[in-house]
Amino acid sequence: MAEHILETLFSRLKPQSERAVGIISANWAAVSDRWRRQIGELGLSPQEFDFLSNAIREAGSRRSDGLTFEEFQSYFTQLGEQLAEKHVDLSSALTSLHLLIEITEPYLDLGNGAPAPDNMASATRRLYGIAVLAIITGYTRAWKAEQQSLAATLERAGRRRHQASAYVTNVYEQERRRLSHDLHDDIGHQLLLLKLYLELMVTDAKQGEIPQMARRLDEALVLVSSAIESVRRLILDLGPAIFDDLGFLAAIRFYARQFSSRTAITVTVRAPELPENIPMSHQIALYRVLQGALSNVVEHARAGRVKVTIEAVDQKRLIMVVEDNGVGFNTASMSGRSFGLTAMRERVEILGGSLLIDSTTAASQSPRTGTRISVELPLPEASNE
Repeated sequence: MAEHILETLFSRLKPQSERAVGIISANWAAVSDRWRRQIGELGLSPQEFDFLSNAIREAGSRRSDGLTFEEFQSYFTQLGEQLAEKHVDLSSALTSLHLLIEITEPYLDLGNGAPAPDNMASATRRLYGIAVLAIITGYTRAWKAEQQSLAATLERAGRRRHQASAYVTNVYEQERRRLSHDLHDDIGHQLLLLKLYLELMVTDAKQGEIPQMARRLDEALVLVSSAIESVRRLILDLGPAIFDDLGFLAAIRFYARQFSSRTAITVTVRAPELPENIPMSHQIALYRVLQGALSNVVEHARAGRVKVTIEAVDQKRLIMVVEDNGVGFNTASMSGRSFGLTAMRERVEILGGSLLIDSTTAASQSPRTGTRISVELPLPEASNE
């Protein structure tokens, strides 16, 4: 019902309003200049004013096209949506448009004493009222859509946070179980054998079996060396503790050497001069990503070589690239690897960085195959001093 009344009013006002638009367009330079000078106190930026001014000029240019009520309403509804998308204050925008109407009135008042709505100034004010309703409708619609989108984004972020929390808990549990198994199956077994050898040596010493005791002593020393290596391996896997003894880059190189000795996969580390004060959070993130990447190389890549490059760009960005010459994989379906790769990406993104994965398989007909993992982390100002 209200829509029909507005359409009827629009049709009645249209002839005079079209004449008014023609007069305003002919005097637009003066009108626009005065409008711009008076609009400064309304809170609109120059960019917002230019957008609003261009929108009004475009609306005026449509008068010769036989503009229908539906087209008029649609145009100003879209204008309202655009104002919302640009986060222009609605009150300031409408007040600015009202000011424009007041500025144009002297040009439209021809002194003919014509009663409203036949008077052009009166017709323009009424038409402006219809336009305002459409602008408010569009603005409200876009605002609600943005709020819904924001709510959906927050919901997804909440789910992701819960998933990340569950993942971290799961990783901690897995690491604790693995550490427990390693301590029991490796170091615990070696210490048990060492205890046995010491008991046998005590017996040999009591019985005067010196040659026998010397042989057992040599075997015990081998067990001690093996236990020390096992402890070192566990310390390397745990990661950050070794930074205190060796430093970040030395720890990375040491881990690469140990990995190469265990797997027979050649790992080279190239690291030009790095900032001295790399945040510990960044050191841990890169160390964990390297561990995950090398673990994937062993499990999936069938590679013979891995190249690790760590460098700082303009002392503002820290970049690590881990590249192997393995068989590659389809990044669109990371079957088996997606969980670990997702964990790497989330570890980097939480520090404001990014992780990119590029992999080439034999099916691509490329002369080179393999996987390249690139990590970029922003360096805070404090680390550049």
